[in-house]
Amino acid sequence: MEINQKALIISIITMNIKKAIGIRIRELRKERGLSQENLAERAHLHPTYISSVERGERNISLESIKKIADGLDIKIKDLFITQGGFHKTYVLAEKVADYLKTKNPEEVEKAEKIVKAILEK
Repeated sequence: MEINQKALIISIITMNIKKAIGIRIRELRKERGLSQENLAERAHLHPTYISSVERGERNISLESIKKIADGLDIKIKDLFITQGGFHKTYVLAEKVADYLKTKNPEEVEKAEKIVKAILEK
């Protein structure tokens, strides 16, 4: 299954790491043919917790990251590295965010529109 790179990149660029991790967990879960309930059972977590993590609504603890990785039968690092290079993308997003910190709100809004236009093609 192809990773939803556009959503992942937009989440990272807008510095929503919770959403980016949630997208990654959902993709890995679906690749393995697991429901949220199946993953929750395997990870010893509640299904509503898995759902809220996947929606980017939770500040996930390191302990829960470990449980989810175990439930997906992957290494923790695989939650942060994709074939498309999650880590590389995140580093680039941080550089862009640092650059935009020096710009006024109008310039930031213009940059966001340009990036979204490019990624949503």
